[in-house]
Amino acid sequence: MDEDKLAHSITSRQINDARYKLSSYVIHDIFEHVRCGLI
Repeated sequence: MDEDKLAHSITSRQINDARYKLSSYVIHDIFEHVRCGLI
């Protein structure tokens, strides 16, 4: 039971981490496009 909870928490943490990295990358990419467009 405890191992299942641990595995689930690790999996959701990895999903959240991947989602955060993806969103921050997309935001950075958009920011770079906007900045290049303004210059």
